[in-house]
Amino acid sequence: MTDAPPRRRPQPSADASPGSRHAWLRTAGLNLLLAALYLAAAKLGLRLAFVNPSATAVWPPTGITLAALLVLGPRVWPGIALGAFVANATTAGSLATSAGIAAGKTRSRGWSAPG
Repeated sequence: MTDAPPRRRPQPSADASPGSRHAWLRTAGLNLLLAALYLAAAKLGLRLAFVNPSATAVWPPTGITLAALLVLGPRVWPGIALGAFVANATTAGSLATSAGIAAGKTRSRGWSAPG
């Protein structure tokens, strides 16, 4: 039997740490991409609205939101909030109303502050 030296575990690079600038930029880019995807899906869903231009029975952003939160975790909630805000701001209503709807949609996904 030969005595092999113990294996050394690879150390994570400085770019991979959660607080690094690289990780922050990656998360910000991911949130912007998710917001754009949410907006595109919202516009697609609103094209199917027949009675009211801001109410539809089909809402694809719900599936995108659920999948993003399950796969990527709560770090993507700002992208969801931004996408919901822009989708509502460009459809109808004031900015205050759009902010309230975005907050409600983000909170309803279960990723709210405790309390």
